[in-house]
Amino acid sequence: MSQFNQDAVPLLACLQQAKAQDLAPFHMPGHRHAEAYPETLQQQLLSLDTTEYEDTDNLNDPGQALSHAQELAADLWGAGACFFLSGGSSQGIKAAILACQGRGDRLALPRMSHVSACYAAILAGLTPLWMPPETEASNPQDAWLYPLPQPDLLQAEAILQKHAGRIRALLLTSPDYYGNCLDVSRLASLCHQAGVPLIVDQAHGAYFCCSAQALVRAQNALDQGADAVIYSAHKTLAALTPAALLMVSRRAISAGTISLTRLRFALSLIGTTSPSLLTAATLDFARRDLALTGPARSAAVLQQARTLQQALPQQLCLSPLEPRTACGKVRDPQRLLLSVRPGLLIPAAAAPSSGYWLYHFLSAQGVKTEMHDIRRVVLLPSLYQSPADWQCLSAALAKAGRILAAAQPETAAGPVPVPKAGPASDPDSDKRGEQLLRQLYTLRPQTVYPPSCTLSRQPQAWLPLADCTDRIIAQALLPYPPGIPLVWPGERLQLALIRGLRQLTAWGVVPEGLPADPDKWRIPVLD
Repeated sequence: MSQFNQDAVPLLACLQQAKAQDLAPFHMPGHRHAEAYPETLQQQLLSLDTTEYEDTDNLNDPGQALSHAQELAADLWGAGACFFLSGGSSQGIKAAILACQGRGDRLALPRMSHVSACYAAILAGLTPLWMPPETEASNPQDAWLYPLPQPDLLQAEAILQKHAGRIRALLLTSPDYYGNCLDVSRLASLCHQAGVPLIVDQAHGAYFCCSAQALVRAQNALDQGADAVIYSAHKTLAALTPAALLMVSRRAISAGTISLTRLRFALSLIGTTSPSLLTAATLDFARRDLALTGPARSAAVLQQARTLQQALPQQLCLSPLEPRTACGKVRDPQRLLLSVRPGLLIPAAAAPSSGYWLYHFLSAQGVKTEMHDIRRVVLLPSLYQSPADWQCLSAALAKAGRILAAAQPETAAGPVPVPKAGPASDPDSDKRGEQLLRQLYTLRPQTVYPPSCTLSRQPQAWLPLADCTDRIIAQALLPYPPGIPLVWPGERLQLALIRGLRQLTAWGVVPEGLPADPDKWRIPVLD
């Protein structure tokens, strides 16, 4: 007799319970539990799930309705061609890289690129060509806005010249998970001169073209000269997960930099023969709503954020609500970063970091946020966020401020606490953890084999972390989110990296798929 109860629906029950506890969602998807849709559409949504037949359409072979919908989207974002995707931005990034013309064997990109770029390199047989990182943010006030090193675009011209004829494409991410934007226009002109396609992962910036702020609108990568841009519509717009858009510029089409025929083949190659028409239809709805109401909704989000900022307790910090930072760079002010003010002790001795504590504290109050790192909690306010959501968030932050205030010593006199396991006893703990993470992302491990080795070669062994020094790794290691690999397949594991990976677990930073205890890790190595 089976040990399983076939009457159970564990995943469905999990989602139903999660929704009941999600009183104020500040995370993706942007439709906010379908409340972005009119009530009639909410009622129809599941019933609209269908297949390709004579009365519908086909994402792999667009008919009149889908073609018109894609043309409308291309017009709004300023593209020469648009492809609706039901496989997320990851599908778009992989397809765009596969579709690039040319014989180069290198993919130029910053180290802080999404893991889908790694998967694209594996499929295309490309070797990464790393763009060096900047040293630090030029203004100390901005440092906490940039937890990950930003690429040094000033060195891009030298890279393009040195490797002329060998670069298949150059990939940038703008904005990143924290809302930080790059000067895409500077790089676009260099890439055009060198004949290298510029692909921009703008997954987190789908709403930019209709932002209430002109400087944010100007960050739309198509307007800055990118050849192909990928937007993740489910992150900030009213589209179902994992709806995305792949746009190709008019210039890229006319110059033949990216072949639309090759792109269609690439999308079919890595996609499914049964793509979701329902998901694609919500892209159509999201585009229309963004075009008609986007600027007004964007302005409302910023106004609510300003109200939140005015009531913020002094124990907490909120990211600036203007797009221009003190160091002159641009960031998305609708990507809210929250943190405990540096130097404060946190009340939970078991919490590995202040970011961890604040994230879980807010969750317990019914405020579900997108992610946390060592110091920050990242919030994705939806264009459809309700006033009640903002009130719930403000009340939770006020409560967090009171708890933090009570956790501080009554006077500044007395001995400095002895550093122990985390920020409950050591106010400098988070700073050390963040510095370590930045250092690991700036390491340049030796690339021994191209990333495609993960498919072409079988791991020789699965070793404890302590035994991996100088061994060549067979799979990427990445904390998720934000899904940025610390190590790519085919790279040699340095001692500094191995030590750093172990040390990071003290702050709760663990690569995806591995247990919290690094002594239990087993790492696949090639030789």
